[in-house]
Amino acid sequence: KRDQAGAAFEPETSYDWLPRDVVVLVYATLPKRTLVWRITREDVQFAEVHRSRAELSRLIRVFLRDTRAAGPRDTLSALLLPSGLGSVSAKKIVVVPDGELHGVPFGLLRHPDSGRPLVETAVLSNSPSVAVLKALYALPYSKGKRSALLVAVGDGTGGLSRLAGVDDEIRAAQTSYTAAHSE
Repeated sequence: KRDQAGAAFEPETSYDWLPRDVVVLVYATLPKRTLVWRITREDVQFAEVHRSRAELSRLIRVFLRDTRAAGPRDTLSALLLPSGLGSVSAKKIVVVPDGELHGVPFGLLRHPDSGRPLVETAVLSNSPSVAVLKALYALPYSKGKRSALLVAVGDGTGGLSRLAGVDDEIRAAQTSYTAAHSE
């Protein structure tokens, strides 16, 4: 499999660089099937989803039209978080998507054990590849002054309802962060 940067994904023999509370989900969408790897510090699990790329694309489009509809959400959850993959219970889940999976809001998919949205069970993030993730974990951690990029949208785009008071919350977060990190 080649990731977005063109580097081949080859499972390593050891992922001891991963923190114990992290699960990495790596996807490869192929013409007739999708491959999924569940990587933890301790092991690597593999599952095949026997749906064509075209069928997966259709399911994603249906899901994105109405992310609250149970049928498409549950179908996509079962395909992208297959039960044969082992537990995805972790404090942090890093998704390494492929192709159209970059547009899937994984946080809205249902946890295979609890049935709750993943965003309620773990902190989710994306990585363009396992190699980039490994390089990021290799960077030294600094407790000093840090910066953050906050992207907040609550204006009802993407078919979602407008969030009441969202503009005030965004301004408050910006003011709070700026005050805490200015000297």
